[in-house]
Amino acid sequence: MKKKKSSRTFSIGLLLVIASTLLIAATIAGRAQYSAAIQGSGADSALPVANYEAAEPVDPIERAKRRAKNNRYDRQSSEVIKEAPYPLEAIWSSHWSRGLPSIPVLQSDAIIIGEVVDAQAHLSNDKTGVYSEFVIRLEEILKESDGKLAISLANSQVISAERFGGAVRFPSGVVQKYKTQFQGMPRSGRRYLLFLKKLDQEGEFSLLTGYELGEQKVVPLDGGNNEGSERLPFELHRGADVASFLRLVQDAIKRTRSDAEQ
Repeated sequence: MKKKKSSRTFSIGLLLVIASTLLIAATIAGRAQYSAAIQGSGADSALPVANYEAAEPVDPIERAKRRAKNNRYDRQSSEVIKEAPYPLEAIWSSHWSRGLPSIPVLQSDAIIIGEVVDAQAHLSNDKTGVYSEFVIRLEEILKESDGKLAISLANSQVISAERFGGAVRFPSGVVQKYKTQFQGMPRSGRRYLLFLKKLDQEGEFSLLTGYELGEQKVVPLDGGNNEGSERLPFELHRGADVASFLRLVQDAIKRTRSDAEQ
C-alpha cells in the first residue's frame, strides 16, 4: 500500500513538472512571436520604441528639456508601465477624432510640409505614460500663428512634434505597444503634410493629424474603418492626387483667413 501511494505521488509530481515546463515553453514562444510581430508588421513597425531603462541625457540643459517634455505625459494611469506576463497591446479611446474635420485648418496652430528625419519614443517621468517625438525637416509652411517657424525654415532648421503613444522595450527584450485607436505614427524618411497644435510658447507642437505625400497619391496618417460605424473623415482623401490635395488644403486656409478678416 505504501509503495502504491509513493508511486501515485511520483506520477502526479511528474505530471505537474511536465505541465509547468509546457506552460513556460508556450509563454516564451508567445513572447518571441509577439516581439517578432511588432518589428515585422507594417503598422506596428511604425511605432517608435522607448527603452524602459534608457539613461537620461548627460548634458544638464538637455536633461531639463527632456524632463519638461516627459512631464506632459505624467499621471496617465494609477499604475506605472511594466512588463506584463502575456503579450500586451494597450489601446486608448477612439473619441479623439470627434469634431475634427479631415482638413483641420481652424484647429491647427501650424500646417507644414516636411520630411520626418527621426522618430523616438519616450517614457514619462513617472513611467505611467509613453509618447513619441518626431523630428521634421521643414520644406514649406502653409500656416503658422507667430512667425517662429519661418525663422526655422530660413535657417534650414528642424522642428519637433509629439504624439501620445509608442512602444516600450523592456530589458528582457519584450516590446509592448501603447496606441490610440485609429491613430498612426509618421515614419522616418517620408514626406508629410502635418497639422500641428502648440504645446507651449517655446515652439513645441503636438500632432493633430497628417497625410503622407507619396510620389503621386495621398495616404492619411489616421483612419481606418470604425468597426460598423462610418469611416473617419481622413479616409475621404486616401488615394487623392497629391497636387490636387495640396490645392484643396491651401484653398481651405485662404477661406479661413478671409473669414477671419471679415
